[in-house]
Amino acid sequence: MIQDILLFFVSLVGAEILGKKRKWKEKKILFAWLFIFFICKFLIDKLLKQI
Repeated sequence: MIQDILLFFVSLVGAEILGKKRKWKEKKILFAWLFIFFICKFLIDKLLKQI
């Protein structure tokens, strides 16, 4: 639960920084954030199942 909240904010900040550097529109930043969030969530869940 806590890692989901942290991942939410980290991916949001990461997408904002990436979007500002590349001068993306807000819609593209939103899609980048969703992509980063779900990829990282999938990887974290997969790693936790292996442990």
